[in-house]
Amino acid sequence: MKNLGIIILLLISIIGASVLLISVKGTAAEGPGSDYGIYRKLDEILKNQKVIMETLASLKEEVEIIKIRVTR
Repeated sequence: MKNLGIIILLLISIIGASVLLISVKGTAAEGPGSDYGIYRKLDEILKNQKVIMETLASLKEEVEIIKIRVTR
């Protein structure tokens, strides 16, 4: 059940990032000079998502190890 919550959280964050990216592309037509701050923020969000994914992968491995130990 916890894994389902984690998956839902990841999907929501991916959808949110997609919506943000689409809105940034829409505002890119307005002016080329104003996009630097937005792209910097998107890069920061992407880095944070990568850290979250690495942490989740680590937690998943730990849960699998615990599951194996409990079933023995």
